[in-house]
Amino acid sequence: MKISPILGVAGLAVALGTGGVSAQNSPTLTTSLTFAGSEGSTGQSQTGIAALTYSHPLAAKLRGSVSVIGGLGERTQGTTPSDTDTLGFALGLNYQVASGTSLFGSYSSSEAGVQSATGSAANHDQYLSVGVSQVVPLSSQFILMGSASYDFAVKTEVETYHLNLGVAYLTGGDWSFGAGMTRSWSDQSLSLNAADTEVNTLTIGADYQINDSNKLRLSASEALGISGHVRSFTLSHQKSF
Repeated sequence: MKISPILGVAGLAVALGTGGVSAQNSPTLTTSLTFAGSEGSTGQSQTGIAALTYSHPLAAKLRGSVSVIGGLGERTQGTTPSDTDTLGFALGLNYQVASGTSLFGSYSSSEAGVQSATGSAANHDQYLSVGVSQVVPLSSQFILMGSASYDFAVKTEVETYHLNLGVAYLTGGDWSFGAGMTRSWSDQSLSLNAADTEVNTLTIGADYQINDSNKLRLSASEALGISGHVRSFTLSHQKSF
């Protein structure tokens, strides 16, 4: 499992977050819960993931972040069920080059344990990620966001590329809404089937600003490959200090 504190799926975390300028200049603490289910030609799985991310301004245009993540899951491949547990962390940087333009990078490490009737195994890998994002205000209420990023898995030497395009609608009140699409491709499998070296992910989300320092976000996504799909729901809370 790859973890990263950089842009959210389809850039919604950035596109929706532009409505809260104060969060860009203040430390933030984000907690999130994600529930995902996948179904493909080689099996099914259900996963629950909890994450905690602390972000802090390091300089006028530079932010750093630290994330920890834990997950539990169950997978059925053929007729053999297995249980998985994952623990990892990530370190990230985001530098604002110009108004609306940012460069980001991260290092993350995770270890997954797999237990089944045939035995147990542990998988560990490290990931390096770099990318660029652009936010373009179309009006006082609509924001267009795009990003391109590259991931490298150190142990398996898998390279993955991502292109994001998202749009956000700011109501001018406590609510913000967004939708976007991510296209990912790699030289190896991105899903349950080895044939899925390209995956398209559709995401919708909504933010609710509780007060000046607290925000809730709910998002849903559907990742589509040739052999199957992964559907996930995420609920998160962000507190600005």
